Amino acid sequence: MEPPSPITVAIPLLHGVIPVSIVGPAHLLERIGATEESPCLECAEASFRVRLLSLDGRPVELGSVRIQPDGALSEMPAPDLLYVAGPGGDFEEVLRRNGPYLDWIRQGYARGATVATSCTGAIFLAEAGLLDGRRATTH
Repeated sequence: MEPPSPITVAIPLLHGVIPVSIVGPAHLLERIGATEESPCLECAEASFRVRLLSLDGRPVELGSVRIQPDGALSEMPAPDLLYVAGPGGDFEEVLRRNGPYLDWIRQGYARGATVATSCTGAIFLAEAGLLDGRRATTH
C-alpha cells in the first residue's frame, strides 16, 4: 500500500503577523511524520507539505525578520489546510493592509480548505466573514 499524499498547508505571510506565529507552526507541521528511527525531515514520510506564500511571491518583512516565501498566493488557490498566523500591533492597520490576503482566505475556504488559526489570527477570520454566526474566542 502506498502512503497517503501529504496534506498541503498554506501559510500566508500577512502584514503585521508575529514571525514566531508563522515559523513555529510551520516547523511543527513539517516534523509530523518524523520518528525516533528517522528523526530527520529528509528521512521521514511527510504528513504535511507546508508552503509559505506572499501576495506576489516576493520576500515579506515582518519587523526585523525577512521571510522568503515558497511562492505567490495565486500559485496555491486551494490548499488542504490554510493556517492563518496571529498579528500584533494596531489591528485596524493590520486589517487595512491585508485586504488581498483576506480575499484569498475567503476563496480558499469557499473551495473547501480547512481554515485554522491561533491567538489573534482570529481577527483575520472574523474580518473575512468566516466567523459570522459562530462563537469564537482569543486572548
